[in-house]
Amino acid sequence: GVVQGDEACDGATHTLLESSCGTFGEHGALGCDSYCQLDTGACEASSWTAVSLATTSGVTIGPSDAVVAMYAAGPRDVWAIVGPRTGTTRAVIHGDGASWAAVTPPVSQASALHGASGKVWVGTATGAVIERSDTGWITRGAPAAAPITQLWGDSARLFATVQSGGAAEVWRSTGATTWVRETLPVSLTAVTAVRGLAGGNLYVLGVGAGGPVLLERSGAGGWTSST
Repeated sequence: GVVQGDEACDGATHTLLESSCGTFGEHGALGCDSYCQLDTGACEASSWTAVSLATTSGVTIGPSDAVVAMYAAGPRDVWAIVGPRTGTTRAVIHGDGASWAAVTPPVSQASALHGASGKVWVGTATGAVIERSDTGWITRGAPAAAPITQLWGDSARLFATVQSGGAAEVWRSTGATTWVRETLPVSLTAVTAVRGLAGGNLYVLGVGAGGPVLLERSGAGGWTSST
């Protein structure tokens, strides 16, 4: 919107703060017009649409294949790894909201995927991590010579989980291609999910000797666990 006199119509009016496109059964970002009224022009209808991967350009995807990892940077910028649930013959694909096409990263055996702040990270079954930005693909080194199972990062940090035999490890990027293994409060045999808050805590859901366990890493670097 516009500013008229002492009015600040930059999407921060009282009504706007308490509303969203979801109020109207849609999604998107509300705005305000030059009269300080709600502007729903950016709202889009909320609905589910099935987009078949069978016609993905550049790769053959069979009926028994699965999406094993996915990251959405936006409604028209979606990345995924597809292929067998077990094994390493998988493809990295990109969706623009209308169709999918295979992407050819400079590695094979993709096993994990995440992204943030305009970057996309791909981990492999051989332990390598690569990064894609506007300038193309670069290597981020290899935490360990074992499969990468999960990736998570934000604008300043990048974490990877590695399945090293019967033990699951958490590694943190410390430079362009260097990594350090995190010291966890309990030993894990597997990691099932990794999530985090940008600039804040990291959460690792895994399996320990006594069953499921949730590990939490503070922004300062300390770990705690709960079962």
